[in-house]
Formats: sequence, structure tokens, C-alpha cells
Amino acid sequence: MSATQCAYYKNQRKVSRKIRFSVGLAYPKPHRELHKENQVVLKVRSQDQNQTLVPISYDIPDDASHGMKGGILSPVGSLDIIRWPQNALTADSMIPNGGAYPKDFDLASLKSPSLSPSVLYSLNENEVLDLWKASPVRSPFHLPLYDSPRVVLPIALNETEMSYFDYYCSHVANEISIVPGELNYFLKVFLPMALKNEGVLACLIAWGCIFKNNKSRTTIDELWIQRAMLYVKKSQETHGLTGEVFLTSFACYMILVCLEVSVGDTDAWSRFLTCGYDLINSFGRGFAVLENFSTEGHLLADNFAYFDILASQSHDNGTYYGVEEYADTHNTNQDGTMFDSLQGCIRPLILKLGDVVNLVRNMKLIREANDITDDQRVSMLTSVLERATELDLEVENSKLNASDFDNLVRGDVPLEHHLTLFELFQLAIQIHLRQAVRRLPPIVPEIQCLLYRMKSCLKVIINSSVKSSLCFPLLIAGLSCVKQTDRDEIRGLINALISRYEFSSINKAMLVLEEVWRLNMDGAICVDWFKITKQFGWRLNLGR
Repeated sequence: MSATQCAYYKNQRKVSRKIRFSVGLAYPKPHRELHKENQVVLKVRSQDQNQTLVPISYDIPDDASHGMKGGILSPVGSLDIIRWPQNALTADSMIPNGGAYPKDFDLASLKSPSLSPSVLYSLNENEVLDLWKASPVRSPFHLPLYDSPRVVLPIALNETEMSYFDYYCSHVANEISIVPGELNYFLKVFLPMALKNEGVLACLIAWGCIFKNNKSRTTIDELWIQRAMLYVKKSQETHGLTGEVFLTSFACYMILVCLEVSVGDTDAWSRFLTCGYDLINSFGRGFAVLENFSTEGHLLADNFAYFDILASQSHDNGTYYGVEEYADTHNTNQDGTMFDSLQGCIRPLILKLGDVVNLVRNMKLIREANDITDDQRVSMLTSVLERATELDLEVENSKLNASDFDNLVRGDVPLEHHLTLFELFQLAIQIHLRQAVRRLPPIVPEIQCLLYRMKSCLKVIINSSVKSSLCFPLLIAGLSCVKQTDRDEIRGLINALISRYEFSSINKAMLVLEEVWRLNMDGAICVDWFKITKQFGWRLNLGR
């Protein structure tokens, strides 16, 4: 049985990068050098340790190298190269001194769908993450972490439990993210935490279990969630609310929020978000305390703000923290090193949406106030409407952060998809502002013009890798439909998304739309979607 090892390092120079691999059997010692574009030299040593290295040159055809994600020099391309000799170098086909390479040492296995788990044999945590980040959403292979004897999990897992963890790592974490793989914090942040913390690991196993079982809830995933919560409670009781305990506990809550939202839950996610809110307040100094935790703190802060703003109940209660607090934490992350996997480039617009949500709440408070005069009411309403006008211009003139743009340019997703998503959210927020604050019904021509622009954007990205961010804009587009043909078109887009979509909130959004259309047959009145969810007894989150 092969005991393949792989070690990866880069030494950036003006002309080339040098990459070394160990590929072989019991005593693997070969390495690979790139001498020129599309040419590789392998030096292979057999099990005989006294045998000299034999250089073997081969050229990679253009069509093969193009098939490697990121090209031959990329980490994924490099791992594809490993498959070739790994499949060919058997005990019967080792290359002797002066011998030619075996006839089965060809391109047939270049795109093999399997890669031996023991490729992780000699890797440390950072190298494991490097390899995982190099394996993008639709990579033809993934690397099972748990098969590496050098990576020790905080608790012992049986084969089934390991398969759940592996499913999270290889599937769920990539499907839920819309950013380039190397910036995906569902791997970059949560995976290292899981290697050290039982609570975080239990959350990820529960998530993998649910999705591996086709999103069917079982006692198994519930037990893992309970285990995570018990670990959080025990850690706080044993060690107190230290910085480390705070961070890992908060991470557990945010993972579970995202887990529950991703399966279309309409209650539990809200409880976990409230747990996160209470934890922040217990630790002290308010939301800004997350700035003290570097990368992890900033990313979890963005995560919290995102789900808070896209919660249906926030329209009634307001956001947990003021949007200015979310913006302050967000603005400290402008160096491009952190990129929210859920939001991507739309982070600035999500903050604007938070302003709209809080304006909706202010309008509600003004309408319900019984202890103010008419003059006071008019003054307050005028102030809200003036802010709505300012906010509409801010949304219209919003631009991508420069650092976000740079990250997207370097990513493997077409830039057009992200730019279209940005425009789509601009339009959705402008419609939401007009309907929820200004109380304009869908039949108004202004809203109809915005709707038709939204439909054009939706058609571009409905089947793209950013489709997991379309729940909110699809709902807003549906609310704006008056003609039956428009409603059928949005229903068709949602059904198309449901057929390819991993996450279930869009199903709930469709039920809300059907009820709104029933109540507003001709589009002449303004029906609030968040009031419909309240009538259903739901706390609906449109974050996924």
C-alpha cells in the first residue's frame, strides 16, 4: 500500500518557483523541478535507498495544463501532477537506473478523481490548510484531513463521524462561500479552530452530518449540537470567560447560526444569535471587543452583523447593535487580508441595508407613539424621509472596496458575477427602501423600472457560484411583481435555484411570496414580507 508523502513550499524568484514533492512507496524521495513552462523533470528513487536519482523529463501538453485549475504552477495544478506518477509508480513499475519511464506513466491519470489520503502524511496544520485552500469548490478531488497521522483532533472520532467532518470540509464549506477558495474562512478560520477545540469540531461535524444526510435532521446531529453547547458551558465554568474561551464560544454560536439558516430553520438560529449577543455583552466593551481578536474577531463580527441585518425580526426590533458599530469594526478591515465568505464584495451594501432596517423600525415607533403631538409626529416623519433620501443616494453611489476588488480579480470566479451581484443588491435595497419606508406599492412605475433591472441581473447569476447570496434579492424582486408573467418568471427563477441550491431558506421565501401575491393581487398595496413571516410564526433569515 502506498505511503505517499507530499510537502509543498514556494520560493518566489524573478523567473520561477521551485516546488518539491515526495512521491513513491516506502521510502519516497523524489522531487520535481519546473525547468520551463509546461515541462517537468521528475527524479524518482525506488525502495532501494542506494539507487541514484534518475531524472525523467516529460512535457505536459497545453490542453492538459489548461485543465489544471490555476495552471501548472498553481497548488492545485501541482497536486494534479502528483496523481500522474502516484498512479503509475507501483512496485512493478519503479524506474530503474537508466531505465525508461513505464508505459502507463502517461496523461491518462492526470485528471484522476482520487488522490491518496496519505498525501497529508507529513503536513502540519498550515500545510493542510494550504492544500485545502488550493482545492476550490468544484475541484475534482479533496483531501481527507483525518487520514493524516500528524493531525490530531481534540476528540476521537469513528469512521462515520470522520465522514461527517470530511463532508463539511470538502463540500459544505465550499458551497456556502462565494469568495475565492484561499479566502474562505469556513476553512481558513474554523478548520484550525476545530483542530484544537472540541466545541468547534462538534459544530462542524453536526453541519456535515445534516448535509451528508440530504439536510434531514436526525438525533445524531442534534446530539453533536448539544455536545458543542455543553462544551461551551463547561469551558466557561472551568476557565472563566477568558479571551480564548470567548472567541471559541462565539465561533460556536456563529457556526450554529449559519448551520441553522442554511437548512431553512425559522427559530433556532435566532436563539444562537442571541447567545452570541449575550456573550459579547458579558465579555464587556460592546461589539467593538471583537476588534481585539485580529482576523478571527473581524470575520466573526462581519458574520454576526450580516445575519442580524438580514433577520426578519430586525425590522420590528432593530439590529442588536447600531449599524455605526458594525461599520466601525468593518472599516478596520480594509487591508484585503480578510474577506467575509458570506458577503464577498457586498459588505458595504449590507451595512446600508442595516440602515434601511433601522429606518423601518423608526417608522413603526413613530406610527405607534401615542404620547406625541401631531407636530412632533410630522417632524419625526420628515426626518426619517430625509434620511431615506440620503440613504437612497448612498446606495446608488456605492462602490466596491478597492481591497475587495483586488481579491476578486485574483479569484477563480468571473468578476462579472460579483459585479452583477453588487448591482443586484443596490437595486434590491433601493426597492426595499421605497416599499418598507416610503410605503410605495409595487404598481408604482419607479419600482417597476427597478424590478426590470433586477430581473436582468438575476438571469446573469442565477446559475453562478454566487447564487447562494440570492435569497434576499429574489424575495424583493418577487414582492415587486404585479403582472402574472413577472410573477411566473420570478417563480421560475426560484424553482431553478431550488433545484441546484444546497440551502433551504429560499423555499421559505417562496412561501412568503405566494402569500404576498395572494394578498396583493393587483400590486396596489404595500405588503411587508417581515410581517408575513411573523404571522407564520417564523424568524426568517435571508442570509442563505
